Amino acid sequence: MKVCPVCGSEFGDEAAFCSRDRSPLRPADAGSTPGLVGQLVGERYQVERRVGEGGMGEVYLARHVLIGRSCALKVLSASVSQDPDAVTRFNREATNASRISHPNVCAVYDFGLTPDGLVYLAMEYVDGRTLSAVAEESGPMPVPRAVELTTQCAAGLQAAHDLGIVHRDFKPDNVMVSGPRERETAKLVDFGIAKAMVPEPGQVVTKSGFVVGTPDYMSPEQLSGDPVDARTDQYSLALVFYRLVTGKLPFEGASAQETLVKRLTDPPRPLAEARPEARFPGGLQGVIDRALAPRPQDRYPSVTAFVEALHHALADDAATTRRLAAPGMRGGEIPPTRLTPLRKAHRGARLAAAAAAIVVVSGGTWEVIRLRRPATVAPPAVPVSRLAADTAKLHGPVDTAPHAAPAPDPPPAPARTVPRVKSDTLTLPAPELIDSPARRGWAVGRATRILGSNAESPRKRARAAAWLGSEALRRRDRVNARLYYQRAFDLYPDPNWATMIRTLRDTTRP
Repeated sequence: MKVCPVCGSEFGDEAAFCSRDRSPLRPADAGSTPGLVGQLVGERYQVERRVGEGGMGEVYLARHVLIGRSCALKVLSASVSQDPDAVTRFNREATNASRISHPNVCAVYDFGLTPDGLVYLAMEYVDGRTLSAVAEESGPMPVPRAVELTTQCAAGLQAAHDLGIVHRDFKPDNVMVSGPRERETAKLVDFGIAKAMVPEPGQVVTKSGFVVGTPDYMSPEQLSGDPVDARTDQYSLALVFYRLVTGKLPFEGASAQETLVKRLTDPPRPLAEARPEARFPGGLQGVIDRALAPRPQDRYPSVTAFVEALHHALADDAATTRRLAAPGMRGGEIPPTRLTPLRKAHRGARLAAAAAAIVVVSGGTWEVIRLRRPATVAPPAVPVSRLAADTAKLHGPVDTAPHAAPAPDPPPAPARTVPRVKSDTLTLPAPELIDSPARRGWAVGRATRILGSNAESPRKRARAAAWLGSEALRRRDRVNARLYYQRAFDLYPDPNWATMIRTLRDTTRP
């Protein structure tokens, strides 16, 4: 007899995966650790209650007896604990996971082996639900919500990729979502740990014996036994995004084997076919097709580039359908503004002609540079929230003057319309001045890409982290704001950020 560690369904000995959630099955009598509640594990973790069970073992809520911090204590199953090679691999992978410090990655505090043979892992306790449970409850999500959750997952994956760590088992069950819907926070769990599991019958493993993924979310190179890299996680992330917006996976067959073969040979099912009643942005299908390309070299160069493309598709769609009645303009229609990265001079000129202001960091302060506007458009008043004043105290003077509405595409702007800035400056609209979800999504994606890129200077990455901190403050998410400002300070110590960290720490204490 075998059981599913996720839903508890029972199957015969010949089954390998759960027919409901495709989780690997395990023997019904394997790895049980009853009686841990109330016990002391590793001489420092007091087990309070059992909170769940996974394919690797059981998870408990525990508290460190010396510092009082709560944590999720994962106690591995007996099949892992009794295998010296598996324990060695687990320790190596847990070491890698503990190196990742990011707001969208569940922190690893400690791991070890008790004298009585229990292998445990102490992790950040997230009071939430898995992304799988969220998707099951909500059904197919609106594209903007799915893009936001995918962006957070990509940020966590990028932080790992920057350290040379590939998850290889990214799936909705390995993402925890907490907070209310308007301020959801996604955190990745089990980073790399799945590679150290002892395989159950029917699971796909590498030559060294590592489990390399759950079949429903595995890439073609994993199925073929080829080398994997960061683009493998990108493929899995694209599968998860597809499921979030359609409620289905893009490859389906009459059997599990046929489904896997389709992933190697067929293009993904079109979004419109998977969910015909919904309307998707026109460019979204092309983004999905590229991220799900069978060959890694045909995909996006990084998960950050993938989510940037998602934001661009969303922004392009919003701009195409938007109609405004701007003062001083006849007809009431403003040509759409295409929000694309500032990577080429002509694209920068077009954005300069459409944007109201651009924030440039220089000398440790935020400055807002006013750009030229056609004199025929009258600037409407733009109210600025109280948070803008708080941001001004932190970053320096912020321009809160009225801004003009976007104008039709002008002739190419003079070469010095956009001031030349140093390579470590950050050019992004201030969070309080962004007037649409599409522009905000683009700005968040760009800041996330800069923060996760080792090619950028530490100072520029720090400024990107501070910008994300300000964006979190705008959402009244003080916990993540403090984490982002702490990241900024770690990259480039600045007394302004240190002051903000202390302020947020005081206001977020229980």
